[in-house]
Amino acid sequence: MRADAEGFSLSLSADQKAAVAHRGSPLILKGATGTGKTTVLIEAALSRIAAGQSPDSILLLTYGRERASEMRDAIVTRSQETAFEPLARTFHSLAYSILKMRTGDNYREIVLLSGAEQETFISQLLDGDIEDGYKQWHDDLKKTPESLGEPLQTQGFVRELRDLIMRANERGITPDALAERGHQLGEKYWPGAADFWKRYLGAMTLQEVLAGDAKVRIDPSEIINSAINYLRANPELLAELRGRFSTIIVDEFQESDPAQRTLLSLLAGADLVIVADSASAVGRFRGADPEGIAAVIGSYVAAGAKEIVLTENFRGTPTAQTARLHSESEEAQYIAYLFKRAHLMQGVPYSQMAVIVRSHGQTASAIRRAFAQVSIPTAGDVEALAHNAAIAPFLLLARVATGAQSLNLDTAEKLLTSEFGGATSVSLRRTRAALLAARDEASDKRSGTQLILDAILTGDIAIEDSAELMRIHNLLSLAKKSIAKKSATIHDLLWAIWNNA
Repeated sequence: MRADAEGFSLSLSADQKAAVAHRGSPLILKGATGTGKTTVLIEAALSRIAAGQSPDSILLLTYGRERASEMRDAIVTRSQETAFEPLARTFHSLAYSILKMRTGDNYREIVLLSGAEQETFISQLLDGDIEDGYKQWHDDLKKTPESLGEPLQTQGFVRELRDLIMRANERGITPDALAERGHQLGEKYWPGAADFWKRYLGAMTLQEVLAGDAKVRIDPSEIINSAINYLRANPELLAELRGRFSTIIVDEFQESDPAQRTLLSLLAGADLVIVADSASAVGRFRGADPEGIAAVIGSYVAAGAKEIVLTENFRGTPTAQTARLHSESEEAQYIAYLFKRAHLMQGVPYSQMAVIVRSHGQTASAIRRAFAQVSIPTAGDVEALAHNAAIAPFLLLARVATGAQSLNLDTAEKLLTSEFGGATSVSLRRTRAALLAARDEASDKRSGTQLILDAILTGDIAIEDSAELMRIHNLLSLAKKSIAKKSATIHDLLWAIWNNA
């Protein structure tokens, strides 16, 4: 596959030409990264349009909005035909459009919940579970005197619970089935999660009723199955869509989950092109099931699908670089330096650079701060404001000041290592050791943890290097004074923290 100077005239390999020209039965196209699979899909769509097929009868499905936009633009810029429907979509976009086709008594406006909204809602329900005494949860998740914090209130637990519900939803697993599998597989937390899931669904339904706006609120993991159920309940609409989309082309099939494959099987006819490369799957954390595509592809091949494997690689492999750094801060500054250098010296747009991290956390926050210091713009997944690294310490300090959150080791460490305290894990260990060394061992039996907590609460600190502890003590004292006033509001509390931080 070689392009001329204008980028439009392509010289395809023999296998690529065969894939573009194939008609009459489903086509399975395999190939490693760089073998021109996506190019074949675009050329396959263009060749059909050039032969007189309506662009609106061609549906390209891919796994991300950016990828869909790129494919759509690549086709539109080279075709003179007008399309009234988006040529390339994600599975979720397709499912959303199907649900919007509901009419009459079935019609309800769809409101998609963001991940941040879902996590906030789950966290609120978990607060109720804590107040009810953890009745449905495994004993391991109950708070004990030795706990560093409230297990059910950690952001990690909330995200893991949301992820479990989404993955089960995508695989058509009900709450009861999840509980049963938990017992069968020895997953001790699944029964409690299944019971929570039922209450989550009930609370969502109640919220819709109380809202009184005739809207249905749905999370992304539910939308595919909702579309599947609606099509199965409305065979006339299903037949209409199968007739409308006479050609379906699927890119990055390895990123699909079982629900998406079910939706595809309902809509696809004979003119189906599927691209798959299980080795390049990157969406497992979103529910992708690349290992499961072998059985699906095998069923297509057994039914007469043609299989073509692209072997020629048209993309060079860049040289990998490694760096050994001593801290998260040093790592963040080094990454910022590399980005700035690539932008200024090589002219690489910031929009074409990315940092991949496992999850939102200290590493991501450190990188954002380093980027901000050198004016590098950033964009990323939306997160709940309360979980933002810059906002969370404000809210945590406010909760401690009002008594809504107890001051324990976990809370103290979060405050001390925040921008308020400025401590590091190393300096905290030194502070603990200094407090232990300064106490009277004969009469003072307090642990290092208790000494830190008492120092924050009382301000009575018997060591020289105590700036971190005093900063948190002073802020907490001022916050408590602000809410002790007769007419104090939450705004007064937050302003007191902000003004003195």
